[in-house]
Amino acid sequence: MWIAFVVVVHLFPVAALIGYPIIYVVAALITVAALAAFPIARARKLTGSAVVGAPVGLVLLAAALFFVIAAAVTGSGVFHPLLRGWFASSVGCHERVLRASS
Repeated sequence: MWIAFVVVVHLFPVAALIGYPIIYVVAALITVAALAAFPIARARKLTGSAVVGAPVGLVLLAAALFFVIAAAVTGSGVFHPLLRGWFASSVGCHERVLRASS
């Protein structure tokens, strides 16, 4: 439950930073799952992870599928424009390190 809550805490600023409003929906659904897991786990004498794992996993899987399908349909690529630049510079940095070490 706590890990799901920590994931949510960083998803709201990430959504604002990269400009993907759908991430707010993902964060809200994970928040609901994390907060609902606590009383359900206590009432049924289960661990929190037994209650929160499946709903959070389904939310994250559904979000991943949505992003992949949206990228395929729009042809915009997998990465948001802000991330494309970061990814390209990151790959370029790794390539330079590999060349230097060989």
